[in-house]
Amino acid sequence: MKRFSLLVTVASMLVAAMPLSRVAQAAPISDKADAQCAKLAIRTLGTSFNPSNYAFHGGTEGNDDVIRSDVTDGPDLFCGFGGVDRIDTIAEGDVFLGGADNDFVTRNNGTFYGEAGDDVVGFNNGTFYGGAGDDLVSFNFGTFVQ
Repeated sequence: MKRFSLLVTVASMLVAAMPLSRVAQAAPISDKADAQCAKLAIRTLGTSFNPSNYAFHGGTEGNDDVIRSDVTDGPDLFCGFGGVDRIDTIAEGDVFLGGADNDFVTRNNGTFYGEAGDDVVGFNNGTFYGGAGDDLVSFNFGTFVQ
């Protein structure tokens, strides 16, 4: 009986401590574009990528304009797919997969994969993988790989 009481006490403490641990919980995938974004991320980022750590935000094949990237408390992953896509700020720990066409980021504090097209970052404090096309960083304080 004492063991059972001890186990119940420990389990209760762990459950109570979980919200205090600030461990980010990924948001559930809510629509087809988010699911497509998760699949693209797995293909692009490889086997070391853990999709359960991210909330996915899929764009469209057209132009997408995302003003803020810090939409959740945890890491976010954005997919532009096609068209001209723009994000004002990529937060630290967040990832943006631009896709085909030209993509723009004002401030990159996370990781930006421009992919095909002419991609531009204003202030790069994170990592910017340009991909195919003529890519540009105005002020580079991070890593820029063309």
